[in-house]
Amino acid sequence: MIRVVRGVGGFTSWAHPSRQDVERSLGRLVAAGLQGLEGFRPGLNSADRTFYRKAARRYGLVLTGGSDWHGWTDGELGRWSLEGQALDPFFAALGAA
Repeated sequence: MIRVVRGVGGFTSWAHPSRQDVERSLGRLVAAGLQGLEGFRPGLNSADRTFYRKAARRYGLVLTGGSDWHGWTDGELGRWSLEGQALDPFFAALGAA
């Protein structure tokens, strides 16, 4: 699927993977063309944020993020945000995609 998305000019990012899945599969996904790794989202503690940031840096990936909001049962929409400069690498990657 990564190759298909990239083949039509899309940007690919792995949304909310577990640390174990990152350790097990990130290298293969990067080899297939993965461009981003989600590392900004509600509920991540400092150690997790550091883990995802280091994994993204190690593989040259853009660190992406999201609200991980799946409906009103998960809290209020818009209660979580990112600082503008954290988005700069993502927007730059979109321009290159």
